[in-house]
Amino acid sequence: MNKQNWIPTKVKDVAKIVSGATPKTGIEENWGGDIPWLTPKDLSDNPAPYTSHGSRFLTEQGFNSCSTHMLPKGTVLLTSRAPVGYVSVAANDICTNQGFKSLVLEDGQIPEFWYYLLSANTETLLNYSGGSTFKELSKRSLEQIEFLIPPIEEQREIVSFMQALDLMIQAGDREIASAEQMRGDVARTLIRQVGEEFEFKPLQEVVEFHDNKRKPVKKADRVPGSYPYYGASGIADYVDNFLFEGLHLLIAEDGENIRTRKLPIAFLANGKFWVNNHAHIVKAESDTSTQYVALAIEFSDVSAYISGSSRPKITKSACQSIQIPFPPLEDQKKIVGKMQTLDTYIDSAKRSQEALKQVRQDALHALLSGDKGVRDLAELFASDEGVA
Repeated sequence: MNKQNWIPTKVKDVAKIVSGATPKTGIEENWGGDIPWLTPKDLSDNPAPYTSHGSRFLTEQGFNSCSTHMLPKGTVLLTSRAPVGYVSVAANDICTNQGFKSLVLEDGQIPEFWYYLLSANTETLLNYSGGSTFKELSKRSLEQIEFLIPPIEEQREIVSFMQALDLMIQAGDREIASAEQMRGDVARTLIRQVGEEFEFKPLQEVVEFHDNKRKPVKKADRVPGSYPYYGASGIADYVDNFLFEGLHLLIAEDGENIRTRKLPIAFLANGKFWVNNHAHIVKAESDTSTQYVALAIEFSDVSAYISGSSRPKITKSACQSIQIPFPPLEDQKKIVGKMQTLDTYIDSAKRSQEALKQVRQDALHALLSGDKGVRDLAELFASDEGVA
């Protein structure tokens, strides 16, 4: 790596900075055309190296009615507020709202290199942003940011190396998503089969409720510590004391998640921990039964037990009446065992994926700082010595 060839370069020296705009939303004729229009929320919802469109499209009338600009394919799309620092490369001609300061690069510049460079320098972008409550990066400030830029050939090598790492990460993410989908399918199938063979019982007949022992603590009154503090969706904090010990099942009591099910509503807690009043806490006669009940609830439809419109809630009495199929202990053991095998595989894959993402972060820093070159990193990977 020869950093002597790297050149201090201001953004304004290699790119034209272009903002966007929003047509009047109340005029129906402005919307629903075939001109892709992007907002920062689109990049937040769908982060990706390349972006072809957002959730809305403009008509020609809508495009002409405001001061947005058509950005050519290869433009580096950069959000300048709400928040600062989302980056993607335009996969085709596209326009944006006013939440962008996008880079239309000069001929010869590599968009993908600038994608990686800006993505790795969010702190720098924020430091150049103004505003105390809501940060915003101005065109003038962005133009003045200076980076140390390697020669084009080295840029290509960096991009090629990072894209290969990103492909590995994407493959790992797909594998984990597929395994989690399979886990859900297997669990639902097992619970359905048990329901066809064995009787259903209300939850209060198979577990003991310990809700009377819960104790909420306001955030300002919590003393930091090492014991997990659980709420409706899992660990919410860590505190200096505990209320419960051993394996228990927590069932979300309230919150929008009990309708959307984006997160588990039934989850296990073990060891020493605290529980607030947003999760029911129960325990079966055996750890196996506690684990089985967690699966039975997590993969069952509990919508009939939910009350409340503005804030959905499963009251204690409703929770006690939830019907689940309850087979003999030996059958429970088989089901729990099958699911634990899948969980072990998924947990291992997630740990490997997190390690790979850390490698990516370290590699990107090393490459963009000039501390190491692509060949240096390739040799380190081959020798298993790591990047840092």
